[in-house]
Amino acid sequence: MNKNYQKLIGIIIFVTCTTLGLVFFNLTIDGFSGLLIQKVEVKNQEKFQSMVNVLRNDLLLDDTRTVKNKLDSWLENKQISGFQVLKKNDLVINSKPDYTKMKVYSFDVLYSENTKWGKVALFDFKIDSKSVKESILSQYLILFILFVLILSTSIYKLISFILSEINPLIDNFLNRHEQKSHVSKGIRRNIFRPLIQTLNNASLKIQDYEEEQIKYEAEKAQLELGRKVAHDIRSPLEALKVASGEMESNPLFDMAIDRIENIANDLLDETRLKEIGKKDSISKIIKSVITEKELIWKDEVQFSFENKDNLDFDIDVEFQRVLSNLINNSREAKKDKVIQIELKLNLTEDQILLKIKDNGAGMSPELVSKIMNESVSFGKHEGNAIGVSSARHFFETINGSITYESTEGEGTTVFLKFPKGLI
Repeated sequence: MNKNYQKLIGIIIFVTCTTLGLVFFNLTIDGFSGLLIQKVEVKNQEKFQSMVNVLRNDLLLDDTRTVKNKLDSWLENKQISGFQVLKKNDLVINSKPDYTKMKVYSFDVLYSENTKWGKVALFDFKIDSKSVKESILSQYLILFILFVLILSTSIYKLISFILSEINPLIDNFLNRHEQKSHVSKGIRRNIFRPLIQTLNNASLKIQDYEEEQIKYEAEKAQLELGRKVAHDIRSPLEALKVASGEMESNPLFDMAIDRIENIANDLLDETRLKEIGKKDSISKIIKSVITEKELIWKDEVQFSFENKDNLDFDIDVEFQRVLSNLINNSREAKKDKVIQIELKLNLTEDQILLKIKDNGAGMSPELVSKIMNESVSFGKHEGNAIGVSSARHFFETINGSITYESTEGEGTTVFLKFPKGLI
C-alpha cells in the first residue's frame, strides 16, 4: 500500500506539472511567433529599401545590365529570394519568383518628387505563424520536458520535507499525551517512515539525473544558440555593408561593422556544422571573393589577381571564408589612402603558393611573430585575429602552411602554401 501511495503522489504531481507547462508553453509560443514575424518583416523592409537605394542611380540611367548583375549577386548570396523591375508598367527584369511562397516588398523609384520612373519588387520567403511555432516546439521540446522534470522534482522535494516534519510532530504529540502504544508505533513506522525514506531515495536519484541532464542540455543549447546567432547576424550585416557604401566615410560605423563580422566568424568557428567533403575551384573561389569585396568596398580597395601558371584545383569551400577573413585584415589595416591588394597564385618546386600583398600599415617583426602564435591583431580596434587563427587551423588540416612578412609603414605579405598533391 505504501508503494501504491508513493506512485499515486508522483503521478499526480507529474500530470499537474505537465498540464500547467503545456498551457504556459503554448501561450508563450503564440505571443513570441507573432512578434518574431513582425520583427523580421520590419527588418526586411529596411534592408530591401537600402538595396533599392543602391540600384536607384543605375535604374534612372536605364543601365539594366548593371542592375541585373547586382540583383543576381544578391540572389546568389541569398540576400533576396526573387526580384522584379518595372519601368512604368512594363516588366524590365524578372527572376520569375514563386508568388505563392513569397512575400513581396515593393518600392517606387522616382526621377523627382512628382515624377515616377518605375517600381522595384524584392521577394523573400513567407514566414507563417504555424511554421514558426513548429520550429520553436521542435527546438525547445527537450527544454520543456526538462522544465516539467525540474518542477515535478521541486514539488516532490517539498512534499518530502513536509512529511519529514510530520513524524517528529506526531512523536511530540504522543509523548505529551502518553499514547505511544504498540499500535501507534506500528502505524507510524509502517506508513510515514518507509514513505519518507522511499521519497528521499527517489529524490536523490532524480537529482543526480537532473544534474546530468541540465549539463548536457546547457552545452547543447549553447552550441545551437551560437550557431543560430552567427547565421542570423549575416543578413543585417550585409545590409549594413551596403548602407555604409552609400554613406560618407565614418570610421566608427566601419569599425562596428568589422566587429560584428568578427563576432559572427568567431561563433561559427566554434559551433557551426561544417559541410564535409564539399569542394570548389580555387580560381573560382578567389575571383568570387574579389568580386564580393569590390561590390562592398567599391573605391576603397584596388585588387589585382595573377595566375601565371594557370593553376586550378579543387579545395574545400571553407577556404573561401579563410581567404575573405585574410583580405578583411588587409583592408582593416589600411592607412589614410586607397588600399591595394595583390594576389598571385603560382607553382614552386614542391608547393603551390598564393601570395596576398597589401600596402597597408604593416607590422614590426615582434608583432608578426606574436600574431602567428597568439590571438592578437594589429591596427584594428578590439581585434582578435580571427582571420589568422582560422586560416592557421585550415592549413594545418590540409598539410599546408601560412607565414607573414611585414614592414611597418609599407605593408604586409601573407604566404599561403598548399601541398602539391592537390593538383
